[in-house]
Amino acid sequence: RHVEMTEGMTALLGVSGRQYSLEMDEAVKNSINIFINAMDCVDDLKVCLIRNKSKLDFITSDDPAVLTNKWALFRKDLFDWSYGFGSSGVIAVLPLTPRLALIAFDPDTYSIPHKAGWVDIKRKLDIRALNELQFLNCRANIYCGESLVEETLSSLLVGVESNRLQSRHKLNYAVFEQNIEGGKVYKQISIEEAGEHAEAIVHSQNLNPIPLKWPSFINWKRNGSVYTNGSGAGYVRKAQVEKIPATDFVKQPLFYK
Repeated sequence: RHVEMTEGMTALLGVSGRQYSLEMDEAVKNSINIFINAMDCVDDLKVCLIRNKSKLDFITSDDPAVLTNKWALFRKDLFDWSYGFGSSGVIAVLPLTPRLALIAFDPDTYSIPHKAGWVDIKRKLDIRALNELQFLNCRANIYCGESLVEETLSSLLVGVESNRLQSRHKLNYAVFEQNIEGGKVYKQISIEEAGEHAEAIVHSQNLNPIPLKWPSFINWKRNGSVYTNGSGAGYVRKAQVEKIPATDFVKQPLFYK
């Protein structure tokens, strides 16, 4: 069912409860379209279906397809990195029913125990961790089954309140610094430092909320690896590197000793 935000819940979200009015089917269609458009970037991900055998139902929202990255958020040096569909360490989660959810993950970064693609979860804390992703990602509406009451949802929201982002994007400003062979170098500065420059670029950076906890069944891949060439592309998966001819990407371990 659709849960209308109460005054307390909308205060935590920072938006009006009626500001957004996406229905369940429209939200799911939008999410499916996003995945279809990015299909060539995610076809190497491992996909499993999570069978919820706990006493807590899955919830969903007006923005149910969650893209997160446990590896990038675990590494402190990558906090400012905006990962995408082709990045190393990505995890995509989409609840399908109160008892069923889809999870897609980078198989070179994580290992999830499963049987023929099915993952049976009995721990309530694991389901709660997945539900918290919906609160971190939603715009204004949360959807749930009849078994969940408003008090339960409110307690979940309060738990992740401090980790919700006021904005999902950040504008970065960079000014021309010098020419180099085959390109140009720009230096990132603050808007206050900008002043007047002959040449500058502005780009929008995605900001990523940090979950309070991760499901216990998402394990690190033994001898896992990532690929990078030291550029703004960051860290990408092997399958993505293989699509780019004559690249200078090199293999690195997940964690440095």
